[in-house]
Amino acid sequence: MISQRLLMAAILGCAALQVHGADSRSSRALLEAIHGEPCRDGRPMSYWIKELESPTYRARYDAITNVGDIGVPAREAIPTLVRLAHQGHIALRSWAINQGLGHMGVAGVPAVRPFLGQPELRTVAVVTLGEMGRIASGAIPDLLPLLHDKTWWTRVQVCRALRSMGPAAREALPALHSALGDSDPRCRAAILEAMQAIATDPADATYINLDLWQKPPIIGRPKMP
Repeated sequence: MISQRLLMAAILGCAALQVHGADSRSSRALLEAIHGEPCRDGRPMSYWIKELESPTYRARYDAITNVGDIGVPAREAIPTLVRLAHQGHIALRSWAINQGLGHMGVAGVPAVRPFLGQPELRTVAVVTLGEMGRIASGAIPDLLPLLHDKTWWTRVQVCRALRSMGPAAREALPALHSALGDSDPRCRAAILEAMQAIATDPADATYINLDLWQKPPIIGRPKMP
């Protein structure tokens, strides 16, 4: 009887948390223990994945937000997120890419890459891959042609994405070096910043401006008299 009462108390506590939208660390732990799966905003992961297909815009938006917050454990939502990114209002499509697919870890990278070919979502996809960092280095061959995109802002974002990947983006150095002839100074600055972040091996110094490559000598601690 006591165990049944405790279980009922836990269920009632769960309901109360859902009503008030509590999502503190302790309340989330309780909900996850009850549901046996990650929870956000008082609801289990399975609820939010189902809500991705809600007929209302706001419900889909909130579902994307919470599924993305759960992240890799919710990767079963990737096919639904891809469908959302292909239909409806551009804002929701962008949110499905950035907040949804961009939070799915390595499995999200191949889902984001095709959107680099869609002009209306290209920059969103670039930014998303950049936020994913080095795990998105497999998308570098798709990013390099966009160093010559007609929009300067997209070109800058490509450089920032490559910069975020660091040395994992070494294969991009020749293309970045060739792009230094960009007519926009904002792009040239972004290219140099990317090259500096990527070319950490002295063997790569030939790709970047030697004045920027050279680092000040390390001065040792003065000897005591």
